[in-house]
Amino acid sequence: MSRIQKGRFAEKLAQNYLLKKGYKILKSNYRTRESEIDLICISPDGILCFVEVRSGITFNPVESVNLKKVQKIIKGALSFVSEINWDGDIRFDVIVVHLKHDNPIIQHIIAAFEET
Repeated sequence: MSRIQKGRFAEKLAQNYLLKKGYKILKSNYRTRESEIDLICISPDGILCFVEVRSGITFNPVESVNLKKVQKIIKGALSFVSEINWDGDIRFDVIVVHLKHDNPIIQHIIAAFEET
């Protein structure tokens, strides 16, 4: 599987995971000139969530969400919030899909970072 195929596979697993948890998916692969957000959804308690999906086999995917990536996600999130005139709470989550097992392991990090 190529890197792109692994990423798409991980995003699909993350999306299915969120749906099973009661999230409503609004967008996947939302793009602006400055950023891309893997998943945008509404949590079961009504929070607008911007979700970065990371996957990996030999590295720690959590550590790959660096400051530059966080800043890009926040820019994209602010653009989306403006587009839909959202006035509720927002949250930034990370879903890590560990692919080194026959059955991938999904780790959902709620409120992984904040807008600064």
